[in-house]
Amino acid sequence: MPAVASTEHAADAEIRVLELHNPKRSTGIQIGDYLERRLQVEIAQPYQLAISALPLKGTNRHGIELADVRLEKTSVSASTIYTLLLRYQVFAASTSPAILQLPAERIALNGGPRALVLEVPAWHFWFSPLAAGTVGLAKTNLQPQVPPALISLSKHYQRLALGLLCLLAGLTGLVYVHADRRWLPFMGGAFAQAYRHIRRLPPTQQHEAQALLHLHQAFDRVHGVSLFAAGVDDFVAAHPQFLSLREDIAAFYAQSSQRLFTGQAGDAHFIDGLLTLARRLRHCERRLA
Repeated sequence: MPAVASTEHAADAEIRVLELHNPKRSTGIQIGDYLERRLQVEIAQPYQLAISALPLKGTNRHGIELADVRLEKTSVSASTIYTLLLRYQVFAASTSPAILQLPAERIALNGGPRALVLEVPAWHFWFSPLAAGTVGLAKTNLQPQVPPALISLSKHYQRLALGLLCLLAGLTGLVYVHADRRWLPFMGGAFAQAYRHIRRLPPTQQHEAQALLHLHQAFDRVHGVSLFAAGVDDFVAAHPQFLSLREDIAAFYAQSSQRLFTGQAGDAHFIDGLLTLARRLRHCERRLA
């Protein structure tokens, strides 16, 4: 319906409606939405559209609040063109779809001999509630959800178990390489005991003979009889795990003869050298070398 002008006593030729634009959408309007109306009229002089005659911003009628009012005017030869923008916001509350309307507006003109009124007709639209009024209790309206797809963890468990086994094997190897505790399995060998005894000795010349004695006793225990320099090859043949240290064992017996039978003093690192040899023999004894 176009905007119209009315007068109490005469025709409304002084007002000519140029444009009236209502919102493009009239369905699916929900609470909080904004709706705009744009009206452009040409009013003959001396009539004027007074700002004081416009609807008040913030007015709420049946859940429709006037959020903004703007008026622009342009003067032409014998008339004035007014552009009126009315911006509404919907605050209506309804639990079912309903027909609502932007309210009709009556705007008085002044400045002329007659009392003229510019009438803007109401504009109807469909209001859509955010939730239906028949929702009821949420529990009774629950819908079953599709359970998420399960991810197989068997491969991850296998990898974890393999990693733990590798870690355990590595730690066990480190223990058997570096540990000196006799109570551990396969840790009470003759050279392991010799290594522990030599490590406790101070690195002085007075303890060289004692360190040599510990190693000799270890060789004798492993060989089963007293071992001398001439029997090194027989010892290595009977115990091939010590084959890689054959030259070191022969050198040990040569040094031992010099210290024990000639009384020649060793250097400051003699006991350290015996300790290193005992550790290498211990590794061979444990078959780690």
